[in-house]
Amino acid sequence: MTELLNIIATHPVQDVEVLLSFLGGFSVIIFLRGFLSGLPQLILINMDAEHLAHARTRAMWGMMLLWALFGIWELFRYTLALLFGETLPHSQGVLAVIIFVFIVFFALPYYLMPKGGGH
Repeated sequence: MTELLNIIATHPVQDVEVLLSFLGGFSVIIFLRGFLSGLPQLILINMDAEHLAHARTRAMWGMMLLWALFGIWELFRYTLALLFGETLPHSQGVLAVIIFVFIVFFALPYYLMPKGGGH
């Protein structure tokens, strides 16, 4: 137990990596559940499109969670590089990606989420 606490105390970045990886996997599952449940409608076109609002909502939430986790990871990496004086390759590009991801994360729900309660 002391070895585990020692590892956690000396390498906290690995814990953040594991947490974000777990949440990223969860986001992919949410996306796939929404995307794959709406896929037969795209192929067969035999049902009303309004019945698939929940599938589109799930797929969009999965993608937004992935974008948000990517933005959080890049922000975390950039912050650690600033604190410890390391240089990141293309650090201005990293900041641009972070800003773009957060703008997309907050703007897309308003414009792309279905309005109303679904069923």
